[in-house]
Amino acid sequence: MLFSEVFNIKRKKDDDWFDPILTVDTQLFIDPFLLFQQKTGFFAESHNKIISFFQKAFELAAKSGGNQKSISYKKLLSMLSFPEAKELCLGYAGGDVEGAGSGPGFSKKIAGVMIDSIKLGIQNMNHFEEMSILEKGIGRDRISDITANILKSDIIKYTQSVCHKHNIPMERIKVRHSSCQRRN
Repeated sequence: MLFSEVFNIKRKKDDDWFDPILTVDTQLFIDPFLLFQQKTGFFAESHNKIISFFQKAFELAAKSGGNQKSISYKKLLSMLSFPEAKELCLGYAGGDVEGAGSGPGFSKKIAGVMIDSIKLGIQNMNHFEEMSILEKGIGRDRISDITANILKSDIIKYTQSVCHKHNIPMERIKVRHSSCQRRN
């Protein structure tokens, strides 16, 4: 069942939001490079937020010195864990919205590439595409999950604006990887 059907929304021409099927994933993905083109609105700062996130991760990688037992390395792995953003109903999950996300194995891959880059002399990161942190096994579904987790508070604010516009009741819930508060 579509979101619009559950809340009896008659979509209008200016309703440009994604209308997900709420019980299964739709095989669509967030493209961070399309978000980077946004100059106004909820996603205008997407590029800066993603670069800032990976710069902090890069700094933790440098601080760890590659020592997998260091606190910095453990923080880095935790930071680079990107669970499935099941609230969005995007991805490849077959009969539900419980996709895999990117767990510890992918966190270690990304951390390893960051540490290798530091060993090659890279001192900071202005564009994460400069570094091959998104290597084999990290395709569009996982890139979408990474982007969704980093920008989840912006996605929530956008969703809240759609709900507000259509008088859809909201309630406060806990959402992983989010620090967003409910708008009235």
